[in-house]
Amino acid sequence: MLERNMLLHMTYFAGKMPQIQLIPQEDVVVIRSDISDDMFNYVLSACFTKENVAQRVNQVIRMFQEHNLPFSWWVGESDLPSDLKQELCRQGLVFKEKDIGMMLDLKSFSPKTESQLYFKQVGTAETLKDFGDIILAIGGHPESYERIYRYIPLTILQENSPLQMHIAYLGDKPIVSGILVLEDNMAGIYYVATIPDERGKGYGTAMMEYLLNLAKQRGYFFAGLEASHEGLNLYKRLGFKEICVFEEYAWTK
Repeated sequence: MLERNMLLHMTYFAGKMPQIQLIPQEDVVVIRSDISDDMFNYVLSACFTKENVAQRVNQVIRMFQEHNLPFSWWVGESDLPSDLKQELCRQGLVFKEKDIGMMLDLKSFSPKTESQLYFKQVGTAETLKDFGDIILAIGGHPESYERIYRYIPLTILQENSPLQMHIAYLGDKPIVSGILVLEDNMAGIYYVATIPDERGKGYGTAMMEYLLNLAKQRGYFFAGLEASHEGLNLYKRLGFKEICVFEEYAWTK
């Protein structure tokens, strides 16, 4: 269920704007953009065989090499074959990070944090710019707004869209980003990030609780996310349980 949600999150913009392409493949998902950043170039959901894995990995690598683009290859527990990670390394990708897939039963969730923040869903050019500014502040590609975010069609960011971008404001200052992905009975939470000069004040937790409560109010039963090692204990305190592992491998040549 979490892998399906992650797939929707990572493919939602592909094909809806010319800057991000979904490259048609029967046995793997390939997303390629025109910006040199693995945040916008990646591979996931591989379903190869032991017989063709070496050939298929090589073919996918060439899809990015031809455009001189870095990319990430995400490997989940249902990806095939079982030695896919070893084949990626044999062909020049390097291990980048391991994230823990976590799930929360929303029936047992209730917000605990009172916050002075004002929350707003992205739905205008102005709020889209604010979201892009947060991504830039946390270390995103310097051209990510000008070349990617500003071209996202607002028609796919409506109040009831399956993917929703949210911002927390302190006064008029945009300080926290968050993405909510609603699919089946799962609400996926992604990109909860606080700008550097406002960290350590509980604002990220406030955004998490806001998104969780929003999902619960809309009738979703479970929430899921990918946790880095640094965020693991925070999510456990919110009630999340570990359910799976995702590994990211990087191509930078």
